[in-house]
Amino acid sequence: MAFITEGDEVITGEITFPAYEATAKIMGGKVISVKLKDYTYDLEEIARRINERTKIIFICNPNNPTGTIVTKEEVPVLWKKFHKM
Repeated sequence: MAFITEGDEVITGEITFPAYEATAKIMGGKVISVKLKDYTYDLEEIARRINERTKIIFICNPNNPTGTIVTKEEVPVLWKKFHKM
């Protein structure tokens, strides 16, 4: 409730913990689901989907239900995109 308002966008993986999508929808947010790549988050595609309406990116780590992880070395892909905006 503190971060999502009507029309805000939330980005997450297509297969992940379902509470992320449910919570965003309850608050009026638009969920952008990005297909997994080799059963893990496709961070480059997630970064491409970031725009001025993006408020949250949910990265479940380890991902539920796949069990795959995003390492701290992979996170800068997203961080760089946020700082360009």
